[in-house]
Amino acid sequence: MDGPTQVAHRKTVAPPLGPRNLKRLEPMIRERVVHILDGLPLDEKFDWVDRVSVELTTSMLASLFGFPFSAGAHIGLVATLAVRFFLIVIQGRDLCSVT
Repeated sequence: MDGPTQVAHRKTVAPPLGPRNLKRLEPMIRERVVHILDGLPLDEKFDWVDRVSVELTTSMLASLFGFPFSAGAHIGLVATLAVRFFLIVIQGRDLCSVT
């Protein structure tokens, strides 16, 4: 069971990921998916994780954290920070244990 600190943190970060906000973000999400899928090669193999999963996830995290979609080189940093944020705030891990 989470302690009161984790419960308070979850209440802070839950609204951006709640159903109401995701519904509001749906057009942007669809636009990003179309943009990514349209950029995939048709007649050659590619790494789905790198070209779709990572790109879509990090671009959405960038938007949720207020970074522009065109942040490009900074997306990796956004992803790293988001993962650390998740581990610390959502899962309640000690900052010193996150590597």
